[in-house]
Amino acid sequence: MSDDHQLLSTKSLVQGTIAAALLAGVALVTIILPAEYDIDPLGTGAALGLTQIAAAADKAPVETADTAAFAEREDTVAITIAPGKGLEYKLHMMPGAKVQHEWSVEGGQLYFDFHGEPQGDTTGYYESFAISTSAGISGLFYAPWEGSHGWYWKNKTDTEMTIKLKLKGSYEIIGLKQ
Repeated sequence: MSDDHQLLSTKSLVQGTIAAALLAGVALVTIILPAEYDIDPLGTGAALGLTQIAAAADKAPVETADTAAFAEREDTVAITIAPGKGLEYKLHMMPGAKVQHEWSVEGGQLYFDFHGEPQGDTTGYYESFAISTSAGISGLFYAPWEGSHGWYWKNKTDTEMTIKLKLKGSYEIIGLKQ
C-alpha cells in the first residue's frame, strides 16, 4: 500500500469525524436542547414547535406515592440464611413510593433477585429489577405498581450467612417467606 493511499484514508477519516461532530453539534443546538430542556439559543426550537414539547413535559403530572398509605420509616434487619438454602424478604409498596436500600454479607457472596409482584395478580407474574451474585448492593427504588417488592437470596455456600439489610422509605414490611 502506498503512503499516498494510507494518507488519503487517514485524511478521509479525520474529515468524516469532524463532519459528524459538526452535525451532532447542529442537532444538539437546533433540536435536542429546545425539545428536551427548553433552551433555544437560535430560535429554531420555537420555529419548529420543539419548545412546546419541553414545556408540556414540565407540566405533565408526576405519579407519586399515596403518602397517607405508608409513613416514611427506617429499618435495619438481620436475616440469616442456612447453607444451600434460599429465602425471600418482602415489602408492600404503593405506586411511586420509594425505598432506599442497602444490604451486605460478610465472608462470601449470595445469589439475589430483586423483584416485585403486582397486588392481586393471580397469574404468578413477577418482574425482576436486578439479578446477580454479590456480597452486597445499595440503591434507590421506586415501585412501579402496588404490590410486594423485595429480594430472593440463595446461599450457595456451605456456611451460614447473615444479611444486614437497611431500609428507608414508604413501605410496610411483609417479612420473610421461605
